[in-house]
Parts: sequence; structure tokens; C-alpha cells
Amino acid sequence: MDRKKITVRHVVPSDVPTLVELDHRVWKTKEQQADSYTFIERIKNCGDTCWAVFIGKAAIASLYIMGVTHKQVMKSNSWDQITDKGTARSSIPYSQEWFGIGLAATQNAKKADAVEKLMTEAAIEALRLGIRYVYLGSPIPGLRKWLKKNRDKGINEYVYAKKVDNLPLDPQLRYYYKEGFRKIVQIKQNYFPHEKSLDYGVILRLENPFWRMKIAFRLLPTFLLRLIIHFFMKYI
Repeated sequence: MDRKKITVRHVVPSDVPTLVELDHRVWKTKEQQADSYTFIERIKNCGDTCWAVFIGKAAIASLYIMGVTHKQVMKSNSWDQITDKGTARSSIPYSQEWFGIGLAATQNAKKADAVEKLMTEAAIEALRLGIRYVYLGSPIPGLRKWLKKNRDKGINEYVYAKKVDNLPLDPQLRYYYKEGFRKIVQIKQNYFPHEKSLDYGVILRLENPFWRMKIAFRLLPTFLLRLIIHFFMKYI
């Protein structure tokens, strides 16, 4: 029974073997996968903003965030440069800006609402710390197929293209749009190895409208914050 218990918590060095296993299940090529050393360094450098969902001792989803500056994100050419090849060595502990290093989830994670649980934990921390902006780099998996059908068009046209419902045409950008990442900050070539995206990445930004209210949020009990976040995410 204990093995089936679902828990959400910060990751620690002893979790590294299951985190590596999860990462390798989600990412299929060696270029995309992180090794034990990378995870150990990441936990050391930004462990306070790294969470995972576990069933028993096995991780089924994980989320890693580091502190950055806008300038750092903009001047870097790739995910490797922003994240120090995934180690988060340059993470800024008290920055008001975050960058999402990575999100990984198995097929079973959906049944446990694991990604929603991770987002909630991150949102609680962001509210209490007064985080103003959260950045992430998104693949654009529909790009390769779209360009084959639209040879006279370019990358920018695809990234900014909308469906009839006014949501992004690309499925990954659409997913993040629904999660609140609605500002396209930059398009980066050779951002991260991803065949369907032709290695392009799109830097997205979420703005926390309550970033000045961190003291008030620190006074609220966690269960109440969870309710507020759940309501906000549902109607965002």
C-alpha cells in the first residue's frame, strides 16, 4: 500500500537514480538526457525550486527551476547556455525571475494529476517569494510538418500563427498558453535537440500579477494558497 502512496516534495540527492530513470524514459536521445552528475549539481545549485511527484520511491514527474535575469535568458543562444548544461551552476538564489529548466512526466503521471501538483507547488513558492516573471523554453513540434506544407513561409509566421479559437497553432505553445505562458519573448535557433522542432525553441514568459503581495501570501496557510491557485489556474 505504501508503494502506491503519491507524494509531492523537493528532490534530494538520494532521489537521483529514480530522477535519471524518469528523465531517460521521457527523453529518448542521449543529447536530451541528463546523467547523475547533472542532477546532483542541479539539486545542489537550485534544490529549493526542484520538485518531483513520487509513487512510493519512484518518480513519475519532476520540475526543475533556477533563478535567472532577463538579460541572461536573452543573451544565451541555447538551453545549454541558460542552464549551464542542466547543472544550474549560475542560478541566482534571490532573483525575482525564474527559468524552467525542465519538466518530465510519464504516462502514469496524468492519472495522478502529477503535473498539476508540481505546478501548484511552484506557484506557492513563487507567490511567497514574490517572483515576477517565469520563463521557459518550449519546443515547437508542429514546425517541421508545417514547413513542408508551407515552403514559402518562415519560422516566425508559424510561431505566431493562431487557430480559429485564437490559441497558438503549435500544440506545445498552445499547452503553455493555457498554463499562462502567453508572452513570446524570443525564438532561438539550435536551442535544444528536437527533430520535430528542427532544434528551434521559443522562449515564453508568464507574469505573476501578484508579485508585490509576497508578504500577504507568506501569512496565508498552504491549504488556502492551494485553493486560490487551483481557482486561478482553472479560470486563467
